[in-house]
Amino acid sequence: MTVQVKFLSAFFRKTDIAAHYPGDCRAFESEQFLGVGDADLYCLVAMSGGDLESALDALRTESFEPDDWVALADMWLGPLKHNPHIVFTVKGDSMPPSWVAELREESRHV
Repeated sequence: MTVQVKFLSAFFRKTDIAAHYPGDCRAFESEQFLGVGDADLYCLVAMSGGDLESALDALRTESFEPDDWVALADMWLGPLKHNPHIVFTVKGDSMPPSWVAELREESRHV
């Protein structure tokens, strides 16, 4: 499955959240304003760089550092910060581009 990049998007693997976020996925879902995700990825969406930084700051706890787990992308520019488990691709050849994120196939079995 793929998740469309909207505005500024931060993507996290659900397996990373389950393993490292205090209270696991249930707490993450109840505490964050989430965009559309899929079976493998959570997506946080922000309208500006400041909003995105605030959202990531809100995730920081003693045991969870979002920079260790996040992949970031802009809807026009594409990837801004990579995560080895998440891949970004352009769909079609339209202008403006349409970027999507998805979990690398080999990461599904981690």
